[in-house]
Amino acid sequence: MITSKRKTTVTKPANGVSRRHVLAGTGALTFAISTGGIVGLVRARDASDTAQATRSANPNAWVTLHPDGAIDIVFPATEMGQGSSTYLPLMLAEELDADWEQVRILQLNSDDRRFGNQLFGGVLYTAGSSAVYGYMMPLRRAGAQARRMLIATAAKAWGVPADTLATEPGRVVERNGSRTITYGELASRPDFVTSVPEITDADLKASADFRLIGKDVPRRDIPDKTKGVETYGIDVRVPDMLYAAVLRAPVEDETPEQIDETAARRVGGVVDVVTLPDGIAVVAETMWAAFHGRDQLNVAWSSSSPLRKADSASDLKTYVTAAESDADGAVWSERGNARGAISAAPRKLSATYMSDYAYHAQMEPMAIV
Repeated sequence: MITSKRKTTVTKPANGVSRRHVLAGTGALTFAISTGGIVGLVRARDASDTAQATRSANPNAWVTLHPDGAIDIVFPATEMGQGSSTYLPLMLAEELDADWEQVRILQLNSDDRRFGNQLFGGVLYTAGSSAVYGYMMPLRRAGAQARRMLIATAAKAWGVPADTLATEPGRVVERNGSRTITYGELASRPDFVTSVPEITDADLKASADFRLIGKDVPRRDIPDKTKGVETYGIDVRVPDMLYAAVLRAPVEDETPEQIDETAARRVGGVVDVVTLPDGIAVVAETMWAAFHGRDQLNVAWSSSSPLRKADSASDLKTYVTAAESDADGAVWSERGNARGAISAAPRKLSATYMSDYAYHAQMEPMAIV
């Protein structure tokens, strides 16, 4: 330790606070601001920036806009090979003016009536090539609504009238200016505008302005199906999962009267045999055990259905006779005077076409989870 014998005199001001105290105090204050104040503010700003960067916008139940520019669009139907899993989201993306490369398609996985097909009373239903027809207008209106919200948000941010703005794929632009802002940037804003006038059909794009509808847009489901990596219902796995295979009645309207399930229960992996109104289900630990157990069932059916006597050839003759008769058929849709035009035609052609019954079924085993 080094000590000094020189006497040091410290003069204190009247208020009892020395220069040393002031320097020490201000130093401590400065340190406090540096570590607790400014750094704290930076941390708070970082947290705010993080929250803003992760904020997404939900203009409606159909679409979600993310800060990174990704756009999630709900597909409410079932893809059965016609490509509707691409075409339905594409119709919303058209009116949204979305960048199609940024669109992610989300398969609806819950029975939510908000997404029901209005052609069938608002239920979730996929059949008869009805998805595009049934969902076209609701999806287009949902996309136009989201686009209107994006324009309103940009107008608010820039302090300009909404009618001075337009959209290009994935962004809002000034019609007569140089400013542009992406959908992702708008989605992350805390003041995203959700209250806008209701969309009417008059607000939708004219067909001449379509960028996606009617264009050669590759289907999204083809690559995974081609490579064999698509996930189907039969691919789903859950803990302690069991499989069931159903032996159906040979014809409609018949029920099982006597069931010998002894051999089926001997199959390794078979857990149970369950009688249904029109069949018998074999429940097993594996799909193949369920199939094999089903094949071992010995069933006596009621054999009372009139369909046992069905004759396809006779039915076809009946249909041809009815089609070629002069009786008026049921009118599905009527426009103009077709009967008058046909009767006045100088040359008439008539032909009858017949088709055998065909089993309208899937190639893989039916699956339900």
